Amino acid sequence: MLTLAFETQEAEQAQHPVARWQLSDPRMPEEDPNILPEFWPWSLNHPEHLVFVNKFWETYIEQVVHFAEIAENEEVDIYSLGTETDRLFRSRYGGSGFIGQHLVRKIDTVYINGDLKMNDDLSQLCDIRQPITIELDEPIETIYNLVVIHKTPGHEYHEYFETNIKGAENVCNFAREQNINTIVFTSSIAPYGTWEDEKTEESLPLPTSAYGSSKLVAEEIHKRWQAEKPNERKLIIVRPGVVFGQNEGGNFTRLYKSMKKGQFFYPGRKDTKKAAIYVRDLVRLMVEMVAKEKPGVHLYNTVYTPIHSIEDICKTMAKVTDAKEPKLTIPSGALKLLAHTIKGIGKLVGKSFDGIHPDRVKKLMISTNINGQKLLDHGYKMEYSLEEAISDWWNDCNQEGLY
Repeated sequence: MLTLAFETQEAEQAQHPVARWQLSDPRMPEEDPNILPEFWPWSLNHPEHLVFVNKFWETYIEQVVHFAEIAENEEVDIYSLGTETDRLFRSRYGGSGFIGQHLVRKIDTVYINGDLKMNDDLSQLCDIRQPITIELDEPIETIYNLVVIHKTPGHEYHEYFETNIKGAENVCNFAREQNINTIVFTSSIAPYGTWEDEKTEESLPLPTSAYGSSKLVAEEIHKRWQAEKPNERKLIIVRPGVVFGQNEGGNFTRLYKSMKKGQFFYPGRKDTKKAAIYVRDLVRLMVEMVAKEKPGVHLYNTVYTPIHSIEDICKTMAKVTDAKEPKLTIPSGALKLLAHTIKGIGKLVGKSFDGIHPDRVKKLMISTNINGQKLLDHGYKMEYSLEEAISDWWNDCNQEGLY
């Protein structure tokens, strides 16, 4: 057996140390305070990013091929790349966003990645807020519309509508121009609003945020496109709960970090229901739906059924990883007061504390009680249970964290 791996002893003892599992992650300066942005050319906004990445892959591939030839000449039975290379290769896929990165690994055909970032040879620059001018060398059959801004808080009110609504209009216009008859649109559970009662696909949407409202309008824009040729066009709308998995940088990652530090406590209650889905299940389901569904409009809540509570999620995360299971529950009134106090202090010192923003605290205390039974009734199943999903993610990260 021959293994090609990075020897990083010198790097780990350097003035600006780095571990090999950290290679290729553009967000690492946000994760590790010892890594400074100006010394991290993996960052997308680093002035030498493109030059560095291109040169890195040029020299890395040369070495891979060189040692592969040695392995072949010496009749080596197994030639493997070191564990850190799994993370490296993930950085070479198209689909710049979290879900897109996972989706393109699941698609078994040629694809084009339209994005604001040029990730690879299959990428084309595309600002979805503007008319789409992607050049097609051959016809394509399906559009996966994954573009969204959603962080709350995190954006100006008008930005949600500019991206989510104008984006939907431009995607549908592009589909009309190119005679593309299938669109998969990742909506959200946000159109249901923040309410405790259970929601199904038949429930009346009552969005309570700019994000939820803009997503609901975007759904209707896609439906209008489908209705123009109802016997030919296929529209699949998925409303995922919290999507978690490698490279998410979102709710589950923040939860893990807080639990590992022993800083997470249950906000007001332990039985808050949280709709969620593992990213690998989500992208697999979307690809399956494209193959299975007939022309028409197909709306699915893509969430675990039965739904998990925040306590279930925390206990499972603590069981699978090195995070600490939270024990303390803080009364909701005290937590709201603390959040507003910290927000006020942040304004005075000119610093943002989004992790404990009042809006984020409110979201933690209200259930997202979304019913996913329709998904099961139509023959779609989750490949991973909650525990299996977190375990799979943990292993993807070499059991060194959840990122």
